[in-house]
Parts: sequence; C-alpha cells; structure tokens
Amino acid sequence: MLLGTIFSVGYHHPDEHFQIIEFALQKLGRISDKELPWEFKEEMRPALQPILAMVGMNGCELIGISSPFTIAFFLRLVSAGFAFYGMLRLCKGLLQEVRETKFKQWFLFLSFNLWFWSYSAIRFSSENWSASCFVWGFVLLMEALRRGESFEREVEDFDWGSWLTISKLIISGVLLGLSFVFRFQLVLMIGGLMGWLVLVRKTNWRQLGLVILGIVFGIGVGALADRYFYGHWVNTFWNYYIQNIVLHKAAGFGVSPWYYFMLEFFNRTVPPFSLVMMFGVVLFFVLFWKHPITWCLVPFLLVHFMIGHKEVRFLFPAFAFFPFMLVGGWKSWTEFLEGKRRKWGKWGSWRKKKELRGGRSTINWGRWEKGFVGLFVTINTVALIGAMGKPASDKIGLFKAIYDSPREKETNVYFVERNPYQELNFTQHFYFRKGLNMIQVAKEAVFLPNPGLKKGLVIFDRASLPNESWRKTHRLVYASLPAWVSQLDWNGWVERSDGYWVYETSPNL
Repeated sequence: MLLGTIFSVGYHHPDEHFQIIEFALQKLGRISDKELPWEFKEEMRPALQPILAMVGMNGCELIGISSPFTIAFFLRLVSAGFAFYGMLRLCKGLLQEVRETKFKQWFLFLSFNLWFWSYSAIRFSSENWSASCFVWGFVLLMEALRRGESFEREVEDFDWGSWLTISKLIISGVLLGLSFVFRFQLVLMIGGLMGWLVLVRKTNWRQLGLVILGIVFGIGVGALADRYFYGHWVNTFWNYYIQNIVLHKAAGFGVSPWYYFMLEFFNRTVPPFSLVMMFGVVLFFVLFWKHPITWCLVPFLLVHFMIGHKEVRFLFPAFAFFPFMLVGGWKSWTEFLEGKRRKWGKWGSWRKKKELRGGRSTINWGRWEKGFVGLFVTINTVALIGAMGKPASDKIGLFKAIYDSPREKETNVYFVERNPYQELNFTQHFYFRKGLNMIQVAKEAVFLPNPGLKKGLVIFDRASLPNESWRKTHRLVYASLPAWVSQLDWNGWVERSDGYWVYETSPNL
C-alpha cells in the first residue's frame, strides 16, 4: 500500500477530485463557486470530506509544504493508513471464525494483497473513507456484542468491562453514522446490519439503543460540517435523493443493464479467477445467510444492481469483506468435495456415498489445486504491482513537470486543441501553479518560421505530436512514455497510446 501512495498518483474518478479537493479550495477562498460542478449549487454533497481536505492542506502549508503533489500524497497516506487499520481489526475479529491453518493463511493473504482492495484503499475518495468507517464500526460492534452477553447485569455493576462495552457500542454507532455521511449509499449496509441485530441476533434493546445513539451522533457531525461549509442548515442527503433519484440526474450520466457489475468484475479480475471469486461469494451468501456480512452486503449489492447508473467504484465499500467471503465459500465447497455432511446435508451424504461406491473421480484435485493457487498468486501479484505502480491519472506527471518548470513571474504554456487542465468543462485548480498563462494555438502555427510564440512551453498530445525532425531541434521537457518504451513499439501500440509531450519553445520562433 505504501508503494501505491507514492506511485498511484491522481484520482480514480473525477468526483474524487472535483467534488472533494475543488470544494475545499472554494471554501479556502482560492476559487469561485461558479467554477465548481452543479452539485455544489444544489448542496447535495456532504461537506465532511472537503473539510478534512482543508485541514490537510492547511496543516501541510503550516509546516512549509506547499506542493499540491506532496499534499495529495499526504491525503493518500492517511487514507491508506485508515483503511489498513480497519482491515487489521477486521482480520483480528474474523480470524477466529476461520479454524483451519490453510484457510487462515489464505484469509490473511487475500485481506492485505487482493489487488483491487489495495487499489481502492489508498484513494482519498468517499467510497474508501465510508468503507473504512463502516469496517471499523462493524468490528467494534462485533467485539462489544461478544463481550456484552450479560449486558444488563454489567450496566448495574458499572465495572470496567461494562464501560468498555458501552463505549464500543457507542463508538461503533458513531463510525457507522460517519460511513453514511461520507457516502449516503452506505445506508443500505447500515440498514442490513440493523436488521441482523434485530431479527437474527435479537440484540438487547439497550445495546441497540446505544448503537443508534452513536449513529445519530455521527450523522449529527455530518450535519454540523454541512452547516459550516454551506453557511446554513442543509439536508444534503435529501437533496442528493431528490436530484439523483426523483429527478433522475444520475441516469443522465449513463444507464447500464442489471448484470453490468458481473461483466465488469468478470473482465477486470482476470478470468477464470473472476468466476472462482464470484462463485465463492455467492456460495457464502447462500450457506451463511445468517452471517452479519451477508445481511450487510446483500441489500447493498441488490440495490446497486437495480439502479440504472452503475460504476465499479460504487462497490468499493464491499471489497474489504471479499477475502472472508471467498475463504468461507470455498471452505464449504472443499468440505463438499471431501464428502463432509456438516455443511451440505444430503448433498454431502450423496458425495460420500458416491466415493464409497468407487465413483470418485480420478482427477488429482491436490495437484490441480496447487497449480491453480500458484497461478492465482502470480497473476494477483502482477496485478497488485501494476495497480500500485501505475498512476491513477495519466495527467499528473504532466502537471508536475509544468509545476516544476523554471519559475518566472509569468510562464506561457501553449497547448494544441485541448487544455489538459480542463476535464468535464471544469478546471483542475489544485495542480495549477500561479503565473501560468494557458494559450491555445494551432498545430500549424508552431511550425511557422516566426509564429509569435514567446518563451515558454508547448504541450502536444499523441494526435498533435510534431514529426521527428522538429522534435530534434527542440528540448524535450516531459514525455508520458520514456524514450526506451518507443523502442518496444510492437505492432504500433506506442503510436496508439495516449500521452503528453512538453517541449520548450525555441528562442528563434
């Protein structure tokens, strides 16, 4: 994860930047509210995370750190630390449910090395922060319930054990409430967990009341943050519901079929391993339908399957529970293959009788298992290194090159066709250095003997990149792809790749 905080620069989705970082810049008085997305005007985004970004920016600047790239690294580092601690607590709490050594090892390996969880866990995004709060709150709640079997008696005694139980119940509720504040969709997971407490666990009403009290307090913190940020009392959750659900504005960003997540998961997690993982998760839901994780995730997943607008990042909050579900599902499947009846009833009996009649397959499952496991570990490791080492946004290297260029009172930066600082009709002010003059020019004008370009930088993308003779007479400042990569241009893949090149303007232009 530390590798990812250093190299996985940028953002996974524009919302991670424009509706958190840019919101913070507006509250700091560095940009106008007219330069923000429409969600700011509708007051539908929770303000707690932009406020945390403000605290991070001011804190860094207080100790002399002004580079936006260092500040962004600090935000990723804090996000990764929070997620890692939550996963550590989750593993400690669930490890006692995994008894066999082999499955314990698998559980620990997947918990901290599953590449798509590691990628999501380093993001300073609402999905990651809501997930971290929920995981931590979930763990504290499970710990409190295990300790508080004699809760009513402990309240009367007021011993240290009771205070520890009470505090865990309240703090767990606060964290669950904050998970809702960071991302409203977590209400589905919270609702599922409350349903499990009432219908399955049949929790003591005092315990349940303390958890609800904590949830209300957490939501209250979010309400105070919204009051401070927007300048008046506002219900951002209600505004979010009206805009995206009632007025269907979310659907305006694209509508996908109900099976979209299944296809995306299948393609992105490398077949056939994606099929194995999906099978393990479904098996867990079916066999462990009374487990609190099932009650948390089933409503969360079903609603996301039903809504029209879908993105993979919407499922990020569920990723932390995947390792336990995979191990639990496949542990039960292994028991079926071994003919055990404990989990499978008549199906296990049928499997055992078939084996006794000599009907067992001649396939050496042990050899196949070792080969499959070895291949999975190899592919997951390669994917993990790739996810942690590759920038989440290809533009960050370009921005840093321009930011670190020789500083003058004003620097002219010429671009052909597209301003790289603009995305979705909004400008990325966070990485923009003061004194930069962004000027659009035609590609043909750059080649004129005297095009009138002053001293500065010229940005080209792949489509507008000049020929080799021109490039040899100008100093290259930055290239998305290093020179040695161009030597590996098999089948012309380099020419088809996106990227940016920055050259200095020639003094004789």
